[in-house]
Amino acid sequence: MLSLDPTRKFVDERTLADRLDAHGESEVINQFGDGRRYFFFDRPEPQPVRLHSVSDAVVTDETMNIDGEPTSVLSFVDNNYGSEWAGKIDPNEPVVKYKYSRGNRTYDAAPSLLRLIPNQEEVTTQASTLEADERWEEVQEWIRPVHYIRLGDHEADVADTPIRDGVDTFGFPALSFGDDTVLEVGTSDLTSSGDITRDIWEYRTLDYLEEFGPKRKPMDEPWVAVLHTDSTRQTAFDAFDDIRSYVKRFADLDLKEQPGGVSFESRSEYDQWKEEFAQKVTGAFAYLTGDSQTEYYDVINAVNGKPVQHIRHENYQQERNRDESYSLRNTATDLASKLGVRPFLLEEGLHADVVIGLSVTGDQSTTACSVTVSGESGDVIDWTKQPHGRGDSTVDDFDHAEKLIGDGIVEAINQNEGTVDSLVVHRNGTYGNEEIAGIESAVDSLKEEGYIDDDFSWSAVELRDSTSYRIYSDDTDCACRTGAYAEVDESTMVLAPSGGEYTYQGTPRTFRIQERAGTEDIDITEIGQDVFDLSFLVWWSPGSKISDPITTRYPAEMHSLFESCPQLRFLPS
Repeated sequence: MLSLDPTRKFVDERTLADRLDAHGESEVINQFGDGRRYFFFDRPEPQPVRLHSVSDAVVTDETMNIDGEPTSVLSFVDNNYGSEWAGKIDPNEPVVKYKYSRGNRTYDAAPSLLRLIPNQEEVTTQASTLEADERWEEVQEWIRPVHYIRLGDHEADVADTPIRDGVDTFGFPALSFGDDTVLEVGTSDLTSSGDITRDIWEYRTLDYLEEFGPKRKPMDEPWVAVLHTDSTRQTAFDAFDDIRSYVKRFADLDLKEQPGGVSFESRSEYDQWKEEFAQKVTGAFAYLTGDSQTEYYDVINAVNGKPVQHIRHENYQQERNRDESYSLRNTATDLASKLGVRPFLLEEGLHADVVIGLSVTGDQSTTACSVTVSGESGDVIDWTKQPHGRGDSTVDDFDHAEKLIGDGIVEAINQNEGTVDSLVVHRNGTYGNEEIAGIESAVDSLKEEGYIDDDFSWSAVELRDSTSYRIYSDDTDCACRTGAYAEVDESTMVLAPSGGEYTYQGTPRTFRIQERAGTEDIDITEIGQDVFDLSFLVWWSPGSKISDPITTRYPAEMHSLFESCPQLRFLPS
């Protein structure tokens, strides 16, 4: 029997474990091994992989090494994917080796989680070139013939009734700028005639920012030193002057004039500069000539993790003579956001008192980090400054989650100078059982210590930015509107963070928002609204389309930098 999905074609009902039992290792490897065929890896974020070989070990043997700690395939699946997936695995089945399509490295897996994909092509398109109503008609046409297909003794049973209840569209959040000026859809445009509409809001964010200034700027005249190569000193300072003018214009922030600097290619001068000035400067502006990120990481480390903004020589040469440079403006607003400027915040706040974005050590990852967001305004009030779980100091996911959540709640209480009654934790991907246990332990400990009340509400939510769900409009031939959502069930929602306000081919992708654990008294619609609102806080690039929510974007960027930088005293974008 085959399972059908319009985004993944046909998938064999039999697992690789079933095939090994029926035909033996030798025949399976002869048919499918050495990357000859694709298999569908059944996990929370599934994807096609190539079978390589079958090992002599079984899934309970400690064949994997995660952050220096030995573990078995079965334990890894249980901790990272949950008992739903671990329960599919027979403890006595062998470990199989697989590869991704473009890599040579092999990874361990349980054959019960692999299913053959017949005739899978290596490259498939991810978006339709049809309008939304045409796409929906195509989906219906695709489904209809399946009702009449018989596969052996089995008759295909496919539902073609879409979800219609619980489908709606979130409104855009009101954004608060300097002087408590509010930008809100449906109100008068304070920078021109007419009203603010959904299709022009992103352009008006820049106009409001230039007119009324940022909501928050924490310092006067930050000292941002200029670091450059031996041959680009003057050009680097020219670039800094251009960026400085954009920072003043769009962040109302005066960067220190004549900030000084040094060539990072002159080792002795560079070392002397670091010894004398690294502790004094607020941050650094790095003018780079190559494509490697190594110099950028080195500059961050040179100033002990303080804010660093870089620009590349080729890009600056293309942009320097433009009357209005989108690229240089974004470089300036990115620098300003790293220095702590908040162009705007949420006027009406969030439903949850605190939202924590959590990213805990997983497959091939070496760090655990988080950001803590105030429910009052959407501002980030705390984040991981140093990576957890590196080298010999690695601890398990329970300890990571317990510490990050506990520290985040306490920091929120200290900053709010009051009580915190509700918490939502965002995880980009899937919670492991140990992470959930760590969150529960943190909440219980804070109750015992009197930080929070016994009726404290919390929810652990999984966010996935790749799903097979699509949302269609019944009353227009356009794509669904930005912010369209559908409640799949009481604990699951799909959200379209982009849609009809933007013109492009294809059907808007959807986020899957799923409550994994908690007190079950926080409504999934409120959780989804908060995810949507946090997607508007594009502080590093005002005037751009909405991004991923800052609770998943910032931890992902922190993960990348923590691989090379031992500390971060700014939010990387």
